[in-house]
Amino acid sequence: MTPNPTANPTTKPGAPCPDSGTWVPTNSTDDHNLRQAFRAYAATLAAHHTPPPAAAILFRAERRRRRAAIERAERPLLIMQTLGFLSAIFAAAWFGYRFAPHTLPTLNPTTLAAGIACTTLVLAGCWAMLHLSRHPST
Repeated sequence: MTPNPTANPTTKPGAPCPDSGTWVPTNSTDDHNLRQAFRAYAATLAAHHTPPPAAAILFRAERRRRRAAIERAERPLLIMQTLGFLSAIFAAAWFGYRFAPHTLPTLNPTTLAAGIACTTLVLAGCWAMLHLSRHPST
């Protein structure tokens, strides 16, 4: 084997030469022993630790994918349920305010109509989302 004329004599075998970017040859007995040690270790791992069957891996991946899809699909339901809960609290507070015996000023009719319309829309959206989630189309 002829030595590399551009190789730096201080570089280790297998390391790139800083000047030319070429590789220094790696034919030492240490490398051979290391390769054999890695092969022996891989053989013992293969003998003692068998990988799970491919069907099990695919089943787990499919289950994980379905769960992620269900979580994405249920996100609007969670939002609508939260809005429905807040609307119910708002409606209860408004009815308590409206029919309580006190002399506080009443709401403007435009504001009252807008509040009722928004509450109705949110509750209708909650009902529609819950109805469709329990009766999916086929």
